[in-house]
Amino acid sequence: ATGEQRILFPLCGGLSAEMGAFAAMGHRVVGVEYIRAAVDTLALYDILPEFQEEGWRENFLVHHSPESGALVAEGDFFAATPEELGTFDKVFERCGITSVPKARQAEYAKVLHSLMKPGATMLMETMSASGDTYNWCTPEEMEKVFKGPEWKIEALETTDVTAAVAYTNLNLTDVKVHNFLITRV
Repeated sequence: ATGEQRILFPLCGGLSAEMGAFAAMGHRVVGVEYIRAAVDTLALYDILPEFQEEGWRENFLVHHSPESGALVAEGDFFAATPEELGTFDKVFERCGITSVPKARQAEYAKVLHSLMKPGATMLMETMSASGDTYNWCTPEEMEKVFKGPEWKIEALETTDVTAAVAYTNLNLTDVKVHNFLITRV
């Protein structure tokens, strides 16, 4: 990204080192996370320098890193609005959608759409595995979620990670990571 960009990290989790990296490059970073332990992990691992609780803003408890300028809004992503969080040039979505039940994925996409500026791009990573685990996050399923004239979705890469150490004890088979470039039209 060239110049200062507003970058959204939906369902950012606690180990989003990319948040700190983009903030250090001068971008305006906003994460949204509903699990307090994940928010606390951002401070614990010093991903965002001098991370501290700022206070409530309507639907979210806001945490701020004064040094980097990054914010994390703790609360329900489905309650996020452009009026409260602003709109974004870029979205970095790293497997957040895997925690969204299939029945709510269209709603998740609708909230993302409302938070993205026209022409904004999203780099999205999902996972899938055989059986019922994450089977709703395949390229075919993501193309159904991000369909219609308001989206342009491009599958970039699929990597088989079944043998990766992180997944060997989970009794999963056919574990794949999928990457997409999604544009809000």
